[in-house]
Amino acid sequence: MLPLWYQGLSDFFHDKLEKQEFVDVVFRCKDGCVGGHQLMLAKSSNFLAEILSINETVDSETVVLVPDLTLTQVSTFLNALYGGPLPTLESDDFRSFVDVVELFRVELSANVDLRKRPVTFFEPMVASDDDDDEPSEEDRKDFSLQG
Repeated sequence: MLPLWYQGLSDFFHDKLEKQEFVDVVFRCKDGCVGGHQLMLAKSSNFLAEILSINETVDSETVVLVPDLTLTQVSTFLNALYGGPLPTLESDDFRSFVDVVELFRVELSANVDLRKRPVTFFEPMVASDDDDDEPSEEDRKDFSLQG
C-alpha cells in the first residue's frame, strides 16, 4: 500500500498534467505541443535532466523539439510517466511508447521489462506497518536546511 502523501502527490501532478497547469517544459512535436514538468521529467531520466538543465532561466519554459514524434506519442508517454495507464501490449501505441521511453533514456525500476507490462516507472517508497506517515527524527534531520 502506498503512503497517502505519495498518492496525493502523484494525483496532484497527474491532475496538473491533464490541465496543462504549471508546465515548465513544452514538447514541440510534428503535429502539436504538449507540456510537462521538469521535476517529473528529470526524475525519470538523467538524459532529460541534462537537457532541461541547459535552460537556466527560471521564469521561462524550456522547449524540447521532437519533430519525429507525434503529439499522441509524447502525451501517452507523459500520461504513463505521471502514473496513468500504460498502453496494452496488444495496442498499436505500445511499440511507439517503447520507442519514446528508449529515446528519452528513461530509467525504469529495477528488473522492469516494458514488453512484460510494468506496473510503475518508479519504485515508490512503501510504508511499513509501523509507519504512521510521520517522518522520524532521523528523517527530519536528513531533510533539514541546516548546513
